[in-house]
Amino acid sequence: MLEGAGAAFASGATKVVIVGSDVPGLTSEIIERAFFELNRFPLVIGPAQDGGYYLLGMREVRTELFADIPWGSPEVLERTQLAARSIGLPYSELEVLRDVDTLADWEAVKNTL
Repeated sequence: MLEGAGAAFASGATKVVIVGSDVPGLTSEIIERAFFELNRFPLVIGPAQDGGYYLLGMREVRTELFADIPWGSPEVLERTQLAARSIGLPYSELEVLRDVDTLADWEAVKNTL
């Protein structure tokens, strides 16, 4: 994610929104809202139901948001929020969505599609 965001900014992007590919409830409207929120906040987070996040939007790369994060754990969102607060980076949060990491996740969402 860090390298992808860095490459996007290096190529001239002024806003970057990174999304997970395992979020069936993610819509174009949510992505549009993330870009809109980046007009008001330097960071936008889309919380996932499992304690991670499905979307991270930013106006600049902040490596602190990716350092010492226990990836794949239910602490990802909380640690990212803590990192943002510790560097004085205000953020907006979008609605909570469920991502599909396990068979149980798939069973929970497959009939909603």
